[in-house]
Formats: sequence, structure tokens, C-alpha cells
Amino acid sequence: MRIVDFYSGFEGEDEIVLSFVNGNEVVTVRMWESYFGNLIKAIRIQDYMHLPNTLFSIYNTTEGGWYDQDEWEVNDVTLFRSQLVSVDVTQLESTESEIVNLLISLLDNFQEHELRIFISLR
Repeated sequence: MRIVDFYSGFEGEDEIVLSFVNGNEVVTVRMWESYFGNLIKAIRIQDYMHLPNTLFSIYNTTEGGWYDQDEWEVNDVTLFRSQLVSVDVTQLESTESEIVNLLISLLDNFQEHELRIFISLR
């Protein structure tokens, strides 16, 4: 298991955890909730408004998502990647840009047909 930490220094604040599971390989990305919120806000939502279960819609609801303290599974990995690619990283802080680039890299390095992604709030 590999852990990438963008949360240290924010202890006591909400933490978002993304777990990338591909067979026996697990990569966990921990981040301060504010970083994740800014990432979600930077998604070009107009490109995805017609689609169900986008990151933006799940993030902004309280049912079936991480705000219920439940682990939420990303159902469409291709859509997840597409939304991340749509983010204009020049509009984000450097750490947030680093997170977006890391997430895209992880998606590109895993075999998509076996990859499962889980998001939770801690």
C-alpha cells in the first residue's frame, strides 16, 4: 500500500481519502477537504451537467456520498478522469494542481478495467 499525503498540517479539519484499488495494489491519497472542494469547483461543470453521478453532483449532495461518512465508489472511471482533465490547473494553488496531476497520473498508470476508486470523508 502506498500513501500520498496532502493532509498533514490540517489535523482536526475534514480529510478526503481517495483509494485507488487495482488487484492487490492500493494507493491512498489523503487530502485536506478544502483542496478537494476547490478541485471540484474547478471542474468545467457545464460539460457534465447532463450526466448523473458526476463528482460535482455527488460532492454537493448529502445522500450516498462521502458526507454520510460512507465510502463512495466512483462508478465511471473514464468520466472521473475526464472531469479531472477538464480542470484548469492554472486557476488552482500549486498543491491543488499537484493533486490533480497526481490523480490523472494514477488513473493513467492503472489498468482501467480492474481499477476501483473509493472516496470517503474522515
